[in-house]
Amino acid sequence: MGRVFAVVTIALCFLTSCAGDPVAEPDPLSVCEEFQSGPILALDCAGADLSGADLRFANLIGANLQGANLAQANLVGAYLIGANLIGANLTDANLMSADLSGADLQGEDLRFANLTGAHLSGANLIGANLSGADLQGGDFGFANLTGADLRFANLSGANLSGADLAQANLYKANLAQADLSFANLYNANLQWADLSLAEFLEAELSGADLTWATLDGADLQRATLYGATLDGVKYDRPPLWPRNFYLPPSS
Repeated sequence: MGRVFAVVTIALCFLTSCAGDPVAEPDPLSVCEEFQSGPILALDCAGADLSGADLRFANLIGANLQGANLAQANLVGAYLIGANLIGANLTDANLMSADLSGADLQGEDLRFANLTGAHLSGANLIGANLSGADLQGGDFGFANLTGADLRFANLSGANLSGADLAQANLYKANLAQADLSFANLYNANLQWADLSLAEFLEAELSGADLTWATLDGADLQRATLYGATLDGVKYDRPPLWPRNFYLPPSS
């Protein structure tokens, strides 16, 4: 009986401290140092290995995460407003509902990342790799996505109003019901993209390639389509074309 009691006592000490306090989980951000960033104290995590870390709802406003490894990190609901993420590895990271407004993600590797419902308004995503990423319902208002790789990305229902998508690669991307009002899609690759019910108010589509794109019910009435390629476009419900525009037949 005494041996059983001793075993139970040892087991409990693994779960709680013998003083009665729960064993604290190590803070993954303990590798970071604080620095003054304007009026706030921010974290310097440059080059840190935070792969697989649990950073749900973490306060990383203005943080320096340049070159950090955040692969497969859980950043659900994290606050990354104005953070520097240049050179960070965010492959397979979960950024669902995270706030990345104004964050610097230029050239970032965000392949297959989960950014469902994330806030990226005004973010710098020039040349970022977002291929296969889930961006459904995300806010990319006035974000800079020039030359970004968005092949196979899910942008359904996303807000891309005022976003710069010049020369972006949106091959087979899902943009159904996306708001692309005032967006710049100059020379963008939209081959085989799903643009069903998308809104293109005052959007710039000059030189864009929409070969085999799906345009069911898309509103292009006030879009600029000068030099755009529309070969093989598909629709059951005709899109709304600009006035006096030659209507290509559905394939």
